[in-house]
Amino acid sequence: VVALVLCCGGMESSGHDAAMSALSWVPVNIGGSKLLGKAWFGDTEYRVLLSDLNNVWEEDMSTESIQSRAQARILLSLILQDLNKRLRAPVQAFFARLRSVALPCLSGQLHNQSTAQFSLEHHGKHLTVRLKSELAGVPFHWEFRFTHAPVAVVSTQLVRPLLAVTRVLQRQVGELAALLVRKDAEILDYKENGAVLSRGRLQTEPFQEETYRENFITRTLPQMNILQDSLEFDSELQELYLAVSTMRNTSKRKRLGEHSSASVDSFSFVPENPVPDQDQAGSVPSDMRPTSPVSDQSDVRQPSEETQDTDSEQRCKDKLNSLAISVMNLWPGVRLRVTEGWDEDGHHSEESLHYEGRAVDITTSDRDRNKYAMLARLAVEAGFDWVYYESKGHIHCSVKSEHSLAAKTGGCFPGRAWVTLENGCRKPIRDLQAGNRILASTERDSSGNLIYSEVLTFLDRDPMTQKHFYVISTQNGATVSLTAAHLLFVWEGNCTGASQPAEGTMRTIFASDAHPGQCVLTIGDKGLPKGRLSRIIKKRVWEDRGAYAPLTAHGTLVVNGVMTSCYAAVETHQLAHWAFGPLRMLYSWTGPKQLQGLHWYAHTLQWVGKLLLASELFHPWALENTER
Repeated sequence: VVALVLCCGGMESSGHDAAMSALSWVPVNIGGSKLLGKAWFGDTEYRVLLSDLNNVWEEDMSTESIQSRAQARILLSLILQDLNKRLRAPVQAFFARLRSVALPCLSGQLHNQSTAQFSLEHHGKHLTVRLKSELAGVPFHWEFRFTHAPVAVVSTQLVRPLLAVTRVLQRQVGELAALLVRKDAEILDYKENGAVLSRGRLQTEPFQEETYRENFITRTLPQMNILQDSLEFDSELQELYLAVSTMRNTSKRKRLGEHSSASVDSFSFVPENPVPDQDQAGSVPSDMRPTSPVSDQSDVRQPSEETQDTDSEQRCKDKLNSLAISVMNLWPGVRLRVTEGWDEDGHHSEESLHYEGRAVDITTSDRDRNKYAMLARLAVEAGFDWVYYESKGHIHCSVKSEHSLAAKTGGCFPGRAWVTLENGCRKPIRDLQAGNRILASTERDSSGNLIYSEVLTFLDRDPMTQKHFYVISTQNGATVSLTAAHLLFVWEGNCTGASQPAEGTMRTIFASDAHPGQCVLTIGDKGLPKGRLSRIIKKRVWEDRGAYAPLTAHGTLVVNGVMTSCYAAVETHQLAHWAFGPLRMLYSWTGPKQLQGLHWYAHTLQWVGKLLLASELFHPWALENTER
């Protein structure tokens, strides 16, 4: 029996990065487990990478590295010599057989007629793949032992190529869009001139998808100069990344099973047809047992529309996914276990947050109570607002209501909203940086001359959140989206009778209070020193991604061509501008600063304002009591 064990713990790369980079990742199925893999085999050496999207494992082995091991060298030498005597073949024949048997499986090409058998075991940071076959009638056994790949290997073989592919696809989409625009412009030109269209009169070529793709790869791509070392990740790619990475799981379950685990990836290290153990099969109803490797992605059941607070539930799920990653990083092989999520059965206390999708009870998958103290700490670091030992059997975690200032009442714009820079270019607000100068107004009521004001910081900045915005459309086509408590400058007079308001005639209201018939300031033709009034013709509520609240030196800014305030929660713009005076002075000394999340100064002002000011000055949501 030929039984060779291959070990590579901590081994350096054999220098075949270029050869590996020329190979594509392919889906592979080893012992019923779905993975991604790529493999390179030489005459007497090989390199294999496997990944389940939670880990990347590597084995890099050559004849020299095998013979360098002390005791194993003697044993392997004897085995190889015996193999040569029995088979009358050089050592290369052994590796040739290994390549012919293993490569089809590791390249995703294993067919049903193959006599090779593969099994897989996962233990801690290590992965073992066992191969059983025959070599000239002699049993042929081989054992691959993988270890975690270094960060540099993951970057070179997976991350950087994927980023480059993303940029190439983005460019390809851009070229397709440009081609369609050219065709439309040409057809429109002929129609406007009264010409009869025919294929012979058109200058653009007929579009053939195969030809386009071939020309893109052979002609366009070599000229694009897209490097894997490039760190370009523009706003469109950021938006696509966020949309994919935060995509919500829409499947609904009544309750979590006792053995559900939080998971965030679409690849799962389990067989295609998992068989639940007796404990699990008895505790989980048949209609909720896992039917696929990704069935445990639903961390918290979504309540019905009558009872759910969608934003609060999503925030809870975001924190839960973050905690799941922390648990897997700290304790390899251990996963986060959710014993209770959203619930409607009524066995909790009357005011339990389980009824709102804002609370979870958690343990670790190994149920080791010695880990619970650290688990509670990880939950706090993940962003849960309330963490405590509810019983010896689990940790209770919950989040605040999304009606809190940090979540909903802050003055925010969606990430896709745009502002005007000093050079006249438009820039998505999600790409805006502290220190940029954007279009604003010199007067506190927005009726003054236009000016480019410096962005000092962000009072709120959260690219991940999903919020409801009031979308306000005007008669001249301008449309702006704001959160309910954001301040908007309006004028109650006749918009057609006065294209520009007199100083001191504009006032601020909450975006939720704006209504058709009121007038707002819009910025139209370039070169005009002031904004023009335009009547509101429509208001609706729309859900959008991202929440951004830039603070300028003048307290105003133009968003989507509409003049707005930088402030929210309190109805008087002048009062808010005065209250933020110390913060503006601070940044005038220290310089602009980019912050993430709700600014501490805004949170402090809200707390102080509740103590000193009349409740009539605040938006109703800003007066809600802090949730547990």
